[in-house]
Amino acid sequence: MSDRQNQNWPADFFTPEELEEFARLGEKFSFKEMAEYQKKWLELIEEITQKIHLPPESQEAQKLLDRWEKLLDEGYQGHEELLEKVLRAYSQSAIPAEYNLIEQPVWEFIKKAKAVRKENL
Repeated sequence: MSDRQNQNWPADFFTPEELEEFARLGEKFSFKEMAEYQKKWLELIEEITQKIHLPPESQEAQKLLDRWEKLLDEGYQGHEELLEKVLRAYSQSAIPAEYNLIEQPVWEFIKKAKAVRKENL
């Protein structure tokens, strides 16, 4: 994939309406708020990476999952369809590596923690 194609990956995966919805959602955040939100994600991803060895049923792994879900809620503010589509883009490797900050082991950790939670409901 060329650099230009990599930059345009959202247009290849999302509809024009979904891209407009992303834009409207982004307008709700100031530059500072967006930077703080991104920082929270980087910190959480780093913490998960450091604790990747935890069993998914452990209290600490479940607390990391809670933080993950809270950040998703904070960022997508009830836009469930958009959130589902973003998660699908990650799971289908539609996001070029240079835009994908979440490595596969982190995804696997989250998936396992979610599975444990679902089993215990």
